[in-house]
Amino acid sequence: MIKSIFVDNVEYVPASNNIQNDDGLECCVIRTESAGVFYGFVKSVNGDVVELLNSRRIWRWYGAASLSQLAQEGVTKPEDCKIAMIEPIKTIKGWIEITPLTKDAKESLDGVEEWKM
Repeated sequence: MIKSIFVDNVEYVPASNNIQNDDGLECCVIRTESAGVFYGFVKSVNGDVVELLNSRRIWRWYGAASLSQLAQEGVTKPEDCKIAMIEPIKTIKGWIEITPLTKDAKESLDGVEEWKM
């Protein structure tokens, strides 16, 4: 991914609708081999290990046909979704795909009430 380019000593950065925190970490949906689906800020990726900050496990979602649509548009039935509490730091082994979240999708997911017993 191009972070920036210089033309005639002027720096240009790509426009993005994706979410970054104050440290420049990108918020993404992460699908794993066996631990399920999460979203959070990607702190690092090292081989098949991803470290997330302020992540939530997505147990069940409605209103998106796939994780690709979920990452672009979010959910349409937040009251039927099950998304767990925020974990300040999470290390996951065995990720399959990492997809950046748009602003609309993150707002939608953040709006889902915390699911716990």
